[in-house]
Amino acid sequence: GFPTRRHGRGGDGHDGGGAQLGLTYLARTDHTGERMRIVGADFTYKKRQGRLLAWLLQGEAYHRYLQPAALPLSEEIGAYFYAQRALGEQWAAGLRLDTFTTPSLRLSNGEKRSNLDYSLVPVITYKASEFSTVRFAYTYSTETREGDSDRIEQRFELQLVAVLGSHPTHDF
Repeated sequence: GFPTRRHGRGGDGHDGGGAQLGLTYLARTDHTGERMRIVGADFTYKKRQGRLLAWLLQGEAYHRYLQPAALPLSEEIGAYFYAQRALGEQWAAGLRLDTFTTPSLRLSNGEKRSNLDYSLVPVITYKASEFSTVRFAYTYSTETREGDSDRIEQRFELQLVAVLGSHPTHDF
């Protein structure tokens, strides 16, 4: 099944804020007997001052279980949190934190192997119009695995977003 539950609260006209929460559950068993289950939750909070999106807070977390037929259980847990603050009508600054771990990871002797991947991503956004956005980000990622040296990756990203043609209005 794939049931998803979403609850929202729009701005009440006084504080210009609104929140939306979501829960997700997905489970299946395929013809080989492999079972998978995903449980997740997400949220979005927006605080507006007139037409300006003053604050945007978003986050998501999930837990995935995968049990292949005749193989060990595989588990993954991931989450992110993003906070963005307007710096004016067209500019915004944000910071995203991503985390990921595999609790089922094992050493060659079968003992649990500690691991954690995480990224910090500062973001600068320029919104030229309702239809175009330029986003610049710097990503600092670290992969940690018990018994190995940390693996660090750094990169710069440039994203150009353009909306062409008609698009639906957004209540939230």
